[in-house]
Amino acid sequence: MDYHILNETFIFILDMVYFPLNILMLDGARCPRGGPIHRTLRALIIDDNQSDRAQVIRELGRAYLDLHVRQITGAQAFVEALEGGNFDLVITDHLLRWADGMAILRAAKAKRPDGPVIMFTNTGSEELVVEAMKEGLDDYVRKMPQSFTRLLTAVQTAMERAESRRRTSHRETRLKILL
Repeated sequence: MDYHILNETFIFILDMVYFPLNILMLDGARCPRGGPIHRTLRALIIDDNQSDRAQVIRELGRAYLDLHVRQITGAQAFVEALEGGNFDLVITDHLLRWADGMAILRAAKAKRPDGPVIMFTNTGSEELVVEAMKEGLDDYVRKMPQSFTRLLTAVQTAMERAESRRRTSHRETRLKILL
């Protein structure tokens, strides 16, 4: 499939990483909805539905200049991505052919406890959301046509919170060393 992100044409193939080469020229750019465009995001997108993955990538591409996406469609690819650890964020569906969102959440948090995980699904219940939040889920977004914008907001908020947690942890470590 061909997609256009920041006037670049991309052909997406499963389990590949993508990013435009000329992004550094776009400093100070704004995304189409008026918000700031952030520099870099390395995301794992875990969903059986190719169309949903493509829409997620398109939305993320509107806000991140240097977007690296690994599309995960099977257990082996997920294990390899976790072992590689080269990701900032996980976006997962709840019902997959090979796993469920809770198993993905637990595995991602076991590998990177501070790494944001967002569940983007059209299945689930309030009980699932509560259980997932207790396990460390950063946000839950119901899949609907208008929710891709909401997903982008959830991603940006989760990334900001993760960065804030990292800074706080770093400051606490420095303070302990000084005392």
